[in-house]
Amino acid sequence: MQRPKLMALILLAGGIIVAAFILFRAQPVSAAQLALRSDPFPLAVGRTTLMLTLKDGSGSPISDAAITVTGENGHSGTLPVVGTAIVQQDGEYQFRLVWPSMGPWLVSVAATIPGSDEVIADQYKVYIYPISPNLGTLNSAFQSAKTTEELISANSSREMWVVIDQGTKAELSMGHDKIPLELRLNVHGQNTLVIRNDDIAAHSVGPFFVRPGETIRQEFTEPAEFVGFCSISRTGSINIIVEG
Repeated sequence: MQRPKLMALILLAGGIIVAAFILFRAQPVSAAQLALRSDPFPLAVGRTTLMLTLKDGSGSPISDAAITVTGENGHSGTLPVVGTAIVQQDGEYQFRLVWPSMGPWLVSVAATIPGSDEVIADQYKVYIYPISPNLGTLNSAFQSAKTTEELISANSSREMWVVIDQGTKAELSMGHDKIPLELRLNVHGQNTLVIRNDDIAAHSVGPFFVRPGETIRQEFTEPAEFVGFCSISRTGSINIIVEG
């Protein structure tokens, strides 16, 4: 009479162990995170190295993933730049890329986790300079396009975002506008202005001064109008209107 009960307990315990193992294996994949840095930072025309860090949901490094890295600038006739893997150690993967021209590029990363068919993908806006400026200890991480889109979408009913891309100052010197001449908010709706500066230079947007890597938020509770200098507009000025 005891043997069937014993067998049932063994089968139950085995089932729990298998389920726990499956859960343990599956959870880090869905929560895996990518982070991208470069040497030099920012990037420059010629040979560079991109450092990609891949971690699971608990922050532990994921090794032996199959990763592709591609850079595209969207200009007709310009071929994509494909990364060549050179080093992999403790969840950090290094790729060699040779950039043929300056300007804004989009780096696409896709990582297939070992033991899974799931692909973790992201994109990063980068700017290729003729010669990389000497930035000292400035953070060398690039912003995730996916995370940025999620932030903007999640708060769009209350927040108006202005993202200053890397290379904005360089692009403006060539006559390219980066922002509308007028921003309209409403105290009863989209009442908060968020400005994130991903450029390597400080910028002014009306009364707001934003340093490299900084994000500022300004909530408006009363109607107002601000006219002032704007370093990311070719005209050099901007009008911020807060309606009631």
